[in-house]
Amino acid sequence: MIIELLRYQLKPGTVMAFANTMQQISAKLHVDAGITILFHGAIESEPNGYLLARSFADLATMDRQLRQFYASSVWRNGPRQEIIDAIEHSERTIVRTEG
Repeated sequence: MIIELLRYQLKPGTVMAFANTMQQISAKLHVDAGITILFHGAIESEPNGYLLARSFADLATMDRQLRQFYASSVWRNGPRQEIIDAIEHSERTIVRTEG
């Protein structure tokens, strides 16, 4: 299994709106696209931090699902710009788990 961790440093004052958009819109779009979100939420130790964790069967599946998701009209015409506008910096970590 592949775990993708996305750690966002958000612009000051955007965490609540970002979290709401993730919960109300983006998470549902992920589910509809067959992408599993393990968890997401504000990072308690960082005032503007937010973490999103997603899982995939393997790297090829991750690449295919994410490419399709980010190219979709529901993403591009939906929460994409609002989410991008809130992000100051992001880091991506990919972990392969056993079992």
